[in-house]
Amino acid sequence: MVILLNVDLAQIKLKSPLILASGILGTSIPYFRNLEKDIGSITTKSIGVKPSFGHETPNIIPLKNGILNSMGIPNPGIEYFKHEIKLAKSLLSIPIIVSVYGEDEDEFRKAAFHAEDAGADAIELNLSCPHKGKVAQFSESATLAKSTLESVSNSVKVPIFAKLSPNVSNISKIAVACENGGAKGICAINTLKSMKIDINMKKPLFPSTFGGLSGPAIKPMAIAMI
Repeated sequence: MVILLNVDLAQIKLKSPLILASGILGTSIPYFRNLEKDIGSITTKSIGVKPSFGHETPNIIPLKNGILNSMGIPNPGIEYFKHEIKLAKSLLSIPIIVSVYGEDEDEFRKAAFHAEDAGADAIELNLSCPHKGKVAQFSESATLAKSTLESVSNSVKVPIFAKLSPNVSNISKIAVACENGGAKGICAINTLKSMKIDINMKKPLFPSTFGGLSGPAIKPMAIAMI
């Protein structure tokens, strides 16, 4: 028996519903090539208009059932990353979803425009990084989320997906606002806002204070949000 896993996602044909989530494996062609045969699509690491070195170390803490990170979205900026997108499109047989972020609507719009121009098949708007304060605000307000989606959807033609935060009182309200703003899908969820205390120093271990919890521990919460 042949089991077909191919699906259509916002009119993008995928050979499998498995998609690489945005993160550290979504940064370079060698990673993409290694994963290509096993998944339907790749989501890149979140890329901004300007290069960013991220937060100071320490910024990763392993736990029994997950990982705390406070990376601060280090990335080379969209102008540099356009070359990686173009190269990926020339080498890979699967669609590329480019994740972008911004500190205001204009930055989201510009990053998305350049990603599409480089060949992205879809755009993920990272509205929800819990340790990048100006980014997290976009998934905390239905009004701001909708406005941002409208701004980007008026600038690009490829499908847009909104990456939402679990750190809100009503995620469905934000999701509906994103849909009304032009989102073709919802990516749920980003990491849970977290903190670890250094009991000897008597202060948060992360220089940026807060981090995000990911890993097996958050799966039940993600399912509840969905």
